[in-house]
Amino acid sequence: MTRAPMIATLWRSVRSAVGTRGEIDPCEPVDGASKLTLPGWSPATFEGHRRSLATWRSTTHAVIDIDGGGLTADAVRAALDGLEALAHSSPGSTPDAPRWRVIVPLDATCTDAAVYARPVGMLCDRLTAAGAEVDRAVSCDVAR
Repeated sequence: MTRAPMIATLWRSVRSAVGTRGEIDPCEPVDGASKLTLPGWSPATFEGHRRSLATWRSTTHAVIDIDGGGLTADAVRAALDGLEALAHSSPGSTPDAPRWRVIVPLDATCTDAAVYARPVGMLCDRLTAAGAEVDRAVSCDVAR
């Protein structure tokens, strides 16, 4: 099956209102840096590259944050078994309280927020069943 290519909107920091489209460059971990000062990204496209629901146009990947539940990397991997997915620790993760960001490609580019919410809701259900704590409303927000 051919998937939609990953298209990212990039910001210099999460406080930047306007981003640019481009490729995500690999980077080294930054110890002690606040996530508010680090670059951000979204698999969505926005009119004028301004990040908001009103300017959202499309997305190619579902993004879900696991903010609790204590899942290990192996538990996240098991919960995603059978799916193409990328999971990485998020900035607030600690050994005692691991947090994860899960990125799953959609079958096609999505241009309807209600349609996006269906597969994301199913992914949230799957992760919750494995013990993850996810914020369904935030995960279903196409503009994040």
